[in-house]
Amino acid sequence: MTYYQWKLGTGISYAALSGFTWPVNYNPDTFEILVTKLQYSKPIPNTDLPFMQDQGTQSIAVNVQGTLWSLSDISSLNQFASATNVDATGASLNLYQRLYINGTDYIVVRNGTARNDQFATNPLGYPYIATFGGVDPFVYTDSPATFASSSSSTPSVSGIANIGTAYCFPAFTIQNTGATPITAISIVYGGVTLTWSGSLASGATLTINQDYSELNNAYGPVSYVGSTANGNVGGNRMVIQAGALSQSMSATLTGSTGILTVIVPNRRWGR
Repeated sequence: MTYYQWKLGTGISYAALSGFTWPVNYNPDTFEILVTKLQYSKPIPNTDLPFMQDQGTQSIAVNVQGTLWSLSDISSLNQFASATNVDATGASLNLYQRLYINGTDYIVVRNGTARNDQFATNPLGYPYIATFGGVDPFVYTDSPATFASSSSSTPSVSGIANIGTAYCFPAFTIQNTGATPITAISIVYGGVTLTWSGSLASGATLTINQDYSELNNAYGPVSYVGSTANGNVGGNRMVIQAGALSQSMSATLTGSTGILTVIVPNRRWGR
């Protein structure tokens, strides 16, 4: 980890907006992702051992500690941490933001706080503690892998790979390359089918996000680029396991031809 950077904005705005950057050679001393699991425990009669069951993640915390060398740096860090909670008017927004651990990799966080640690002993600097709520326990990259088909009414994509260390839910884009609207889409992978119905105009592109989407700070939305179409997603969620290589997906487009692009985040476990 070379440095950490705080970036503000949502969706495509991330590319144009940047925030607080730790000074060169003064990276945080401590960086940790704490995942608290929810466990179910029930005594087993006539034994000394309980029955234990993992019931998923209860909470995720990202803790950062170190020393900054000016009060203005402390103020800037606190300002950007506050941006995960409120906007410029003071309204509570609970915003998702990116906390970068190097030039391209980041963790999605929210509900941040940062403060100068008044009880730390460092006469030459300003020790700080910053804590953020994690959205999930994964590290993402600015440059996910993309795999595209040729134009067809039955486009197929091969050679899909998830080189990350965690399973992922790929996103899809479908560009209408024909002269008439696409009214239905069916994507098939590993015996699982994802469907969409609506009206995707000629030249328009549909994006289907199965997982966390920074386009609108939500999980599982459908967004449209270059189209005002309304539609519905059905079927089942598709997952690509970590380390899966040479995978193939196919689609059937009703009403026109198009290009199917599969977007694999190649995320990895952050803990």
